Amino acid sequence: MEEATIHSWDESGHRVSFFCRGTCTVVTYFFAIRFVMAEKEIIMLGRDMFSLIRQDGRWFVVSDQFSPEPGQV
Repeated sequence: MEEATIHSWDESGHRVSFFCRGTCTVVTYFFAIRFVMAEKEIIMLGRDMFSLIRQDGRWFVVSDQFSPEPGQV
């Protein structure tokens, strides 16, 4: 496994939507990351989405999915 050094991480456009009487939520945002891996600088733009559930007063992440902007794969 190669090591990566992150030089910047930015987020924007945060959205939080609640479901199931406030016991489930979906959180989305756009991101921009710049990092170096194997001596190559990589810049990736995309969208991240988390699904969470609330149990016993605590929030738990049950899924995390990200999608790069088209043309970056």
